[in-house]
Amino acid sequence: MDLKGWDYQGRNIDTKLLNQFKGLADFISNEKLVNNRTWGKELQNDIADAIGISGENRSGAVRTIKSVLEHLGFINYNSLSERKIPTFESVISPLGQDLLTLISVENDLNSLEEDDPKGQAEIKALYQDFYARSLLEFYFPFGVRKKEPAGKNKPLHPLRATIKALKKFGYLNKWEWYLLNTIIDEDDNLEKETELENAIKDYRDGIVNYSMQSIKLNPKGHQYFPQYLGLSGLVSFKKKGREWTRMELNEEYNDLFDIVLSDSFIRDFYAKKQTIIGTQVENEEDNDLFSFFEEDPMEEPLDE
Repeated sequence: MDLKGWDYQGRNIDTKLLNQFKGLADFISNEKLVNNRTWGKELQNDIADAIGISGENRSGAVRTIKSVLEHLGFINYNSLSERKIPTFESVISPLGQDLLTLISVENDLNSLEEDDPKGQAEIKALYQDFYARSLLEFYFPFGVRKKEPAGKNKPLHPLRATIKALKKFGYLNKWEWYLLNTIIDEDDNLEKETELENAIKDYRDGIVNYSMQSIKLNPKGHQYFPQYLGLSGLVSFKKKGREWTRMELNEEYNDLFDIVLSDSFIRDFYAKKQTIIGTQVENEEDNDLFSFFEEDPMEEPLDE
């Protein structure tokens, strides 16, 4: 079987990306800087200059950052377009506003002359909770892979699919992760879930083996979304050097996992996320889920 990863934007979630997000937010908050311009090359170049991106193709780099931030849910889909003059309120999502608050608190803490280990631990825990919350809102609205035949564009909630697989199989190694990515491309398809079960059984029984040459699409699929999972603390990793070898659920979140796996969760999730002509419209978040998050940091984030 040829293996395929789920789509990714090719950027790690790191300090550089977060600072670029803050720089973009600061820029569009300033009406004088925006100067009644819409999302064209001129505005993109000025934003690039403001966030420290240089070069002739700096507008392209800004467009890539925009796509990453949309995918992560930090900015609203299609809020940066040639038809609209961007404002902070129209572009930055509620999730993105929470992240900006965290970044500001972290920057204030880092500006102190004395080290504050307790404060750093608290910031780490807040970031972990933020990423866990954001994963609840993260999904593939138009299919898990753009380079797929027509008809394979159904939405998928990848955290739910991951929890379901880890609950069933106990753990996933890298090749089993790719089997999940390859086979599961929509929510709650029992036929495909049976196919995944059979594929993992054949692999664990030694009937089939896989290598990097088996991955025909998205060969870094074991890096980007798993990094997001590691940052959240919902999943822990066993690693060999810098590479992870096995992922498992963090049992401290079992109550949350049960909610995410419920029929009502996925039904309500899609009821409040409606895609109309490519525009994402969201209702108020369900804050009841967020009460499950702990304040103490757990596993270290997955290294890249």
